[in-house]
Amino acid sequence: MKITFVTPGVGGGGGRVIIEYARGLADRGHEARILYRRSRTTVRNLMRDLYLKTRYNHHDKWLQTFQGELVAYDVLSPNMVGANDAVVAVGANCVLAIANLPASCGVKIHNCHGRELNNMDNMSEAWGLRMPRIVVASYLEREMRQQGSTDEIYLVHNGVDRREYFPSVARGMRSGIGTVFHGAYTKGPELMLEVYQRVHRLKPKIPLLMFGSYPRPAGLPKATCYVRLPSIPEARDLYSGAQVWLCASRSEGFPGPVLEAMACGCPVVATDCGGTADQIEDGVNGFIVPVDDATQMSERVLKLVEDPGLSEQFVAASEAKLTEFTWPRAIQTLETALKAIVAKAGEEVRTSGPV
Repeated sequence: MKITFVTPGVGGGGGRVIIEYARGLADRGHEARILYRRSRTTVRNLMRDLYLKTRYNHHDKWLQTFQGELVAYDVLSPNMVGANDAVVAVGANCVLAIANLPASCGVKIHNCHGRELNNMDNMSEAWGLRMPRIVVASYLEREMRQQGSTDEIYLVHNGVDRREYFPSVARGMRSGIGTVFHGAYTKGPELMLEVYQRVHRLKPKIPLLMFGSYPRPAGLPKATCYVRLPSIPEARDLYSGAQVWLCASRSEGFPGPVLEAMACGCPVVATDCGGTADQIEDGVNGFIVPVDDATQMSERVLKLVEDPGLSEQFVAASEAKLTEFTWPRAIQTLETALKAIVAKAGEEVRTSGPV
């Protein structure tokens, strides 16, 4: 197959997922390439990039590490897409862009990585189009069906790389409470800070661990160890040093940090914010709590701190659950979905006859 991914830009976690898709499909003998919308070059952006590279040896432009064909565009045009391509658009804006291309421009597919609460109008329009869909979490299929979608919907979970994320600290040496911080409303930063403050008041000797791309947030207890833009080994050690990991988000597609923490042997307490329900079975391999419920999240955290046996039970159950979330399995599932979509499109063309 010829597969063209159309993405909204070069950065973010979604960019890394698309690289895994494209690399994996290329390894399986397909022609995979990535189109990304060119971002505006401004002095502010250039200064930010220079600061991140020099201060933190970091960049967030994942797609630029792709070794295959990578094409920037300002406006998506028909000559950029082959007639025989499976055209996989990531996010609502890209879905609307490919929908405006002529019918001859490949088989158009919506790849949905989550709700887009800051882009609701375009999201609603994109979800209302007739188009096969690939979703990263089961709640997305349910919500699309509730909104009346009758299209084919294929579930393809993301994976976690166990070569990067594994326990680097012995179980008996773990002592902290950890989380990833992000300032966006959907990530629940207020809940995160409130839980940290509550836990610190009740258990002031427990180390508090946190990392993220933002500067250290105001309101954290002074004892909190905050690491900005850690490397993968640094993130792995933070996960591994925690006895409980938190996900306080209001909305998530399929949050990678939950899998990464599980892979590092850390039980997770997460909000019921979307894809976490596919990763965690409440009371079996972690806890799921209502969104914005600081009281219940704090109680669940302390329960795991005070009950090492339950924590060990969750870690063992998580290890079994992780077998469902590998990149080879994700790529194989994606390949099967794309083949089915392309085959159905070809059959519809054959049976419809000449126009």
